[in-house]
Amino acid sequence: QKSMRGTVIIALLLSTTCCFSQNSDGNTHDMQDIIKAVKTANRMHNKYESGGYKNETQFIKAEKYYLLALDIDSTYTAGNYGIGRLYYNRAVIRSEQLIKLADDRPDEFNKLQDEIIVYMKKSQPYMARVLKD
Repeated sequence: QKSMRGTVIIALLLSTTCCFSQNSDGNTHDMQDIIKAVKTANRMHNKYESGGYKNETQFIKAEKYYLLALDIDSTYTAGNYGIGRLYYNRAVIRSEQLIKLADDRPDEFNKLQDEIIVYMKKSQPYMARVLKD
């Protein structure tokens, strides 16, 4: 249900965008390139979620396509929301795994804890852009 809610929000964002965007180098890009990249990222993200967050390839592909869209237009709300959610959800899943390691494997616990912090920090600027708009 969480995934569906995110998909609905993204669909609404996609339907309210204009036709062109300008990136930091001043080049105008067809908005279809951005939308295509975000749609591809969303498909990979949804597969990653529905597969129990186990398929690392789907995470990497989702990240790649969100970043591609944001490279074209770093202010694109759907791209910022998508990658922010991707990183945040990864940190949450890792937190759940962390609880299981607490007593049994302290080395793995510390490594996983560091990874959680990295992904929480990675999600922050993207979510901040969404909230700013």
